[in-house]
Amino acid sequence: MSTTSKTPESFTEILALADKAVGAGLADSERERWRTLTEGLLTTLQNISLAGSERRKHLRVATALGVQVLAPVALRGLVTSSIGGGGLSMPMEDPPPIGTALELSIRVPQRQASILAAAKSVWRRPPPQGEMGVSFTDIQLRDRDLLEGVVIKLLVAKQFAGY
Repeated sequence: MSTTSKTPESFTEILALADKAVGAGLADSERERWRTLTEGLLTTLQNISLAGSERRKHLRVATALGVQVLAPVALRGLVTSSIGGGGLSMPMEDPPPIGTALELSIRVPQRQASILAAAKSVWRRPPPQGEMGVSFTDIQLRDRDLLEGVVIKLLVAKQFAGY
């Protein structure tokens, strides 16, 4: 059965824009529509399952991407447990206190160069299941678009699992 005959126009449009976001990048003229579509998808997913998602402002998906914490130096090569346009979470033995400023280098398979972002720790889970969540405080718009595009493509691939 073909999904294109029953796919809403906005879903087709967000997938096309996601392809651009993870590829050559969105044009400035497409960015407002991109924000509208991603916010609409987030709202739809929140309506499907409210468990933990009611506070989210950005789409998010569970995935393992390499992250190098450039500062503070005490934290080194990690892997994400989830990522979105607004931040990420990552397991670590002893997460830093909430509010800790971080400089991150994030590897995504769609780009040779890492994404550089400033972030701050916004939540932490202490050992033994140590994990922290960070919110981006400074990230290039094109890099945020790329992360959101990656999230949308992964959500489609996982058929919206977890929402």
